Amino acid sequence: FATLPYTVTAMWNLAGKKPRDLLNFLATDTTAATLLQTRLGVYPMSALLSTIATKLSSAADSTNFFTLSHNTILTETVRTTAASCAQTVTNAKTWVTEQK
Repeated sequence: FATLPYTVTAMWNLAGKKPRDLLNFLATDTTAATLLQTRLGVYPMSALLSTIATKLSSAADSTNFFTLSHNTILTETVRTTAASCAQTVTNAKTWVTEQK
């Protein structure tokens, strides 16, 4: 894939600037999530999801990660990472709520 470095850079930039938009897109478009996993590879895709999770803390975000974790087209590694990210976001939401 000649354009792979551009794809990776674009996804990391999007994860940094618009993490919720990227997560919503991946959760609602299973084909796009699968294609991105194919283009990036399993471990970079998992790292991308983990990066997104560190930036979010709403119940809707946790639900979107949970949805991704049940996308059976994705590999077990990516689904497990998505489930872990759902818990990370839930924990962040709890922490934010407790700090108020």
